[in-house]
Amino acid sequence: MKSHIDKRMALLLGFMSNSRKSITRSALWRALLVSQFFHLGTPGFRVYRVRDSPAEFSSRTLTLEPAGQLICEPVRIWGEPKPHPTQRFPYPELRVHILEEAAVTDNRSFQAAICGGHLLLNNRQEKGPWELYKPGLADARGGIIGQRGSLVAIEEKPSGLKFERGIFLGSRSVGNWSHWLINFLPTLYLVRRLGSEFDNYPVIIPPNIRQDRHWQETLAFLLGDRQVIQLEPGKYTSFHKLAWVEPPVYDTPFSIALDERVGVALHSEAMSGFRSELYQGFNGQRKNSGLPTKWFLARKQKGKRGYNQEQAIEVASNFGVEAVYVEDLEMGEKISLFAHSDLIVGPEGSGFANILFAPKGARVLTWWPDLLKPGDNYNLNLGALGGVEYWLAPAAWTRKNPGEDTYILDIELFASALSELVRN
Repeated sequence: MKSHIDKRMALLLGFMSNSRKSITRSALWRALLVSQFFHLGTPGFRVYRVRDSPAEFSSRTLTLEPAGQLICEPVRIWGEPKPHPTQRFPYPELRVHILEEAAVTDNRSFQAAICGGHLLLNNRQEKGPWELYKPGLADARGGIIGQRGSLVAIEEKPSGLKFERGIFLGSRSVGNWSHWLINFLPTLYLVRRLGSEFDNYPVIIPPNIRQDRHWQETLAFLLGDRQVIQLEPGKYTSFHKLAWVEPPVYDTPFSIALDERVGVALHSEAMSGFRSELYQGFNGQRKNSGLPTKWFLARKQKGKRGYNQEQAIEVASNFGVEAVYVEDLEMGEKISLFAHSDLIVGPEGSGFANILFAPKGARVLTWWPDLLKPGDNYNLNLGALGGVEYWLAPAAWTRKNPGEDTYILDIELFASALSELVRN
């Protein structure tokens, strides 16, 4: 949803979205909320009030999974004491809400829908307001071009298609394997819990699903024979009845206040069920022999976050740790590789989302050229789900190359840690 707001409108919204206290700004937002639509040039925008749960707008709510254990792992640094997990709240029950006359779009940042004059978010456990607007990112955030507290401005777009019914799962960065495996597919798995009255509800899918076989095979497996409705890029698609399925992953949007953020969290029981479903579903592709149990997660580097991988692979091979390019494997082989692992090393990234399938006691050592934020704990949570020992290397292990999106891994520090891991 690429923004086409002109310069005058952008200046106005920039002024309005300033977070400093201002009677003038607050009064302007309230006035626009009452008037609903505003334009200064073309296109215009509408102001919506943000709500942190679809429940109060639902005509009916059903439970799909009882409340369960919450997993929210902090970053564990190699060589440092193990920190205590974050457990500020239990993971609530997972439900489906039936909304009437609602609209959704391919919001790649968080699950949201428009219902009347409100922008609805999935249940928030953190204190609001939440970070919904980021300058220049309207195309990834459902057309949100301004925010002040619990009010947002959404760019007016041509009307999309209208449907009688649909099942809404969100569309969080589905082009990224991590988010596909952690956000979209587990929510699609919960659709199987819906009763027969929802058999004629198509699943709403985003427009940018990759054609890669791993995406397409897992989608087809969990969909079964259910029909789909694909969202139109850059448009809000309307539904007379929208079945909003709550995800088993607590994710964005997070609180604007940094000290309120708790990070990504998992519903342990629901995610365990999802893991078992995929493990059994791709049983025919599994390969239990010929795959290494101690291995290096290698990537076909294409410039972005490139590093001295060949040196690292050579060091790893000296310790009997074999390089594997996971993207070359069939889905079942990939699951089997992780499921029979004892030791995995490599750079942090979406490939490590497959740690979901690793067994209890497996050990993982990763590194990353940037400091991880509380919301970057996706893979640590997935490792904790199965009892994996997961470490991130200290910042001293990597050095960024000036002016480039590449870095250098300290080979001596890597070799020292790998020697210790192999001995133990």
